[in-house]
Amino acid sequence: MSHTLVPKTYAELLRQKPELFSWLHAIGLVPRQYRGIDLADLTALHVSLPGLDLAQANLRGARLAWSNLSETNLSQANLTGANLRASRLTNADLRSASLVGANLCYAKLIGANLTGANLTGARLRYANLRNANLQDAVLIEADLNYANLSGAQFDGARFEETGGTARRVGAHGNSRNS
Repeated sequence: MSHTLVPKTYAELLRQKPELFSWLHAIGLVPRQYRGIDLADLTALHVSLPGLDLAQANLRGARLAWSNLSETNLSQANLTGANLRASRLTNADLRSASLVGANLCYAKLIGANLTGANLTGARLRYANLRNANLQDAVLIEADLNYANLSGAQFDGARFEETGGTARRVGAHGNSRNS
C-alpha cells in the first residue's frame, strides 16, 4: 500500500510547517508539481523552494519574503498583493502572472521571465531585474526607483495610462501610444 501524500496534503504541510516542507523539498521527498494549487494568504518566510511548478497557483496575499523561489514556474499565477520582499526569483518563470500591488522590494529577479505579467502598482524598489524579460508587461504605477534594470527587455511594456490610451515602450526605450 502506498502512503504517497496528495498535493492538497502537501499544501497543508506547506501552510502549517513551511520550514519542514522546505527541508523535505531540499532532499527530494516532496513532488515539484503543484499547478493550480490554492495557497492564498500563505505565510512562509525564509523558505527555500527552488524549481517548484506553481503555474496557475493562487498565491494571492501570500507572505513569502526572504524566500528562495529561483527557477520556480509561477506562470499565470495569482500573486496579487503578495509579499516577496528580498526573495530570490532568479530565472523564475512569471509569464502572465498577476503581481498587482505585490511587494518585490529588494527581490532578485535576475533573468526572470515576466513577459505579459501584470505589475500594476507593484513595489520594485531596489529590485534586481538584470537581464529580466518584461516584454508586454504592465507596469502602470509600478515603483521601480533604484531598481537594477541593466539588460532588461521592455519591448511593448506599458508604464502609464494617458487618456485611456496605454503608453508603451519600444525596444529602445522610446514610448508610443497604442
